[in-house]
Amino acid sequence: MAFCSNCGIALDVTSKFCSKCGAKVSGGMDCQALQNPVEPAGDLSMWEYFFEKCVKNNYANFKGRACRKEFLGFAFFYMLAMLPCFILTPLLITPLYAVGVRRMHDTGKSGWYLVAPVFLGIISNILMSLAAYLDIISLPISIGLSILVSMAVLGVMLYWLCKDSLPGSNQYGENPKGMAGTEPLAGRCYNVGANYKSNGHSGDKKGYGGIIIAVAVIIFIVVAGILAALFIQKEKEVELARIEMEYQMEQQRISDSIAQAELAIREKAKLDSTAKAQAEQLQRVQQQQAAATARTGSFTDNRDGKIYRWVRIGSQVWMAENLNYITDYSRSISSKKYGQLYEWNEAQRVCPVGWRLPSIADWERLFELVGGRENVAGRKLKAKSGWEYDDNKGKSGNGMDDYGFSALPGGACSRGVCRDVGVGFGGYWFNATNERDIIMHYANDDVMIGPTRRDNHSSVRCIRN
Repeated sequence: MAFCSNCGIALDVTSKFCSKCGAKVSGGMDCQALQNPVEPAGDLSMWEYFFEKCVKNNYANFKGRACRKEFLGFAFFYMLAMLPCFILTPLLITPLYAVGVRRMHDTGKSGWYLVAPVFLGIISNILMSLAAYLDIISLPISIGLSILVSMAVLGVMLYWLCKDSLPGSNQYGENPKGMAGTEPLAGRCYNVGANYKSNGHSGDKKGYGGIIIAVAVIIFIVVAGILAALFIQKEKEVELARIEMEYQMEQQRISDSIAQAELAIREKAKLDSTAKAQAEQLQRVQQQQAAATARTGSFTDNRDGKIYRWVRIGSQVWMAENLNYITDYSRSISSKKYGQLYEWNEAQRVCPVGWRLPSIADWERLFELVGGRENVAGRKLKAKSGWEYDDNKGKSGNGMDDYGFSALPGGACSRGVCRDVGVGFGGYWFNATNERDIIMHYANDDVMIGPTRRDNHSSVRCIRN
C-alpha cells in the first residue's frame, strides 16, 4: 500500500498517479509508497528501545505509534531504575507516559484512554485516604481498597498497552513494525508517520492526553505526600492519645492501689482495734477470775514460829506480807511492819520450806493477772494505807489492794548501810532471776524493774512452790 504525498489517500503500490488529484506517485517517492520491506531492519535491543527510541529521541513525544516491544523495553529499564535510584524515577515519568500514549496509538486508541483510569485511581485513592483520615473507615481497609483499585487500574492499562499492533497504518501513523507486521525498517521509513500526519491524518493531534497523564501523576505525588504528612501527624496524635490514655490508666491504677492500701490499713486498724478490744476483754475476764479465785489464809514458819498470811491470785499463791525471818545478815528498819531486808545471795535461800523466791516470770505473771505493770499493778497491789501522800500531785500514794497483796514501802539498804531509805515512799523486792529490784513508788501506779547490787538489802515476798 502507498499514499499520495499530495492528498494522502491510499493508493495501490503499482499506481503511478494519484486517482484523486493526479499527482505523480512513481519514482522519487520519499517513503510515501511503503511496501513490504525487502530488507529487514533487524531487531533493536531492549536497551536501544529504552534509551534511543524513548529517552533520547522521543522523551516527550506523544505523537505517532510505538510497538509493544518498545513499550516493554522501556518499562523493563524503568522498573530497574526504580530499585537503586529513586532520583531517576521522576525523570522517566514523562517518557514513560509518552511511550504509553504512542503504544495506545499503535493499538488504535487515543492517549486519552490512559487518562480516565489514572484519574479514577487517583481520585479513588484520595477519597479512601480522606475517609481513613476522618475515621470513616479504618486505615487497613483504606489501604486494602487502594491496592485493589490500583491493581484494577493497572490491569486495565496493561491490557491495553500490551495488545499487539494493528496491522497496517491507522490515523496515528504507520505501523512501527512495517507494512507486513515485521520489525521496523531502518532509515527514514520508520518515521513515515510524520509525513502521514503532515497530510492531515492524525488522531490525538497534540498529544494532550499524555501531558495530562504526566501532570496528573505529579499532582498524585504531591497529594500523596500531603496525605502521608497528614497520616503521620494523625499517627502522632493517635500515639500521643495512646500515651495519655496509658498515663491516665496508670494514674488510675495508682489511685486504686492507694485506695486499696488505705482500705487495707483501715481494715487492719479495725481488726487491730477489735483484737485490742478482745485482748482487753480477756484481760478483764482474767482479772475478774483472779479476783474471784483470790483466797487468803495463813501458815506458820516452823523455823521461828511466826505466822504469815497468804493470798491466792490466779494460780499463784503469794505471801501477803514481807518475810520477817531474822538471819545474821538481815537488817530491819521496822520489822514488825515491813519485815526484814536481805542481801541478794541470802534472799535466794531464805524462804520457808515449800516456798521460794519468785522469778521475774512469776512477777510478770502477777502483773498480767492484775491488769498490767504500767499504771495498774501498783495501784491494785499496794496496801490501802502506809504510803506517803504525794504533795506534788495532790493525792495519796496508797493503793486499792484489790487482791490482798498488801505491798508496803519498806525501803532498802544501800551497800550495807541501812537507814530510813525509801521507808514510806518506796518498796523494793528481790527476784530469783537476776540482780534487779521490783519497785513500787508512792508517786505513781506503775511497777518498775530496776538494777540493784548483791550487797544491797531489799524485801522478800515468797511464792509457794
